[in-house]
Amino acid sequence: MKKKILMMMTGILAFPFYSVFAEEPVLDSGNTAWMIVSTALVMMMTPAGLALFYGGMSRYKNLLNTMAMTFTAYCLSSVVWVMWGYTLAFGSDVGGLGLIGGLNNLATGIFADPSINALGTGLLYGKPMQLAIQLVSILGTAVFTAIGTVIVVWVTKLITGGIRVDEENEIMGLDNSLHGERAFEIE
Repeated sequence: MKKKILMMMTGILAFPFYSVFAEEPVLDSGNTAWMIVSTALVMMMTPAGLALFYGGMSRYKNLLNTMAMTFTAYCLSSVVWVMWGYTLAFGSDVGGLGLIGGLNNLATGIFADPSINALGTGLLYGKPMQLAIQLVSILGTAVFTAIGTVIVVWVTKLITGGIRVDEENEIMGLDNSLHGERAFEIE
């Protein structure tokens, strides 16, 4: 028993000094590929698993809402990780305690310089106006879609004389008011 404790204490005490003899970390293509694949698997399983789990604990009429909220929370947490979570987890140490990283590497995956990111350039490296270009394109697409929807509704209203029937025919039912027949006799 004493021998086990002595071996364990030796290992614990020697652990901090082991890093002195460690080689400089190098990016390995196999390790990187496995991390990408495993991340993709987790990202495919997590929203569905959580949505089904929490959906199963809610009432049937609230199932879709519960699943949508779970998926939204997962998407938002992914955005938080990309924007500032990574730098808080792996950034330079604040206060020397090793508890939390600083915000000095904020959104490095998006604006990364090759000197920071060993895998290459970030999403917007060398062309920071690309973000503004994409936002303008999104706005233009939204306006185009809205105008197209208004045109479709307006043309449909012109052709049919209105999209909705009057209130009396709606209460009576369209089968009875338009065709004079009833499908089911419900008392």
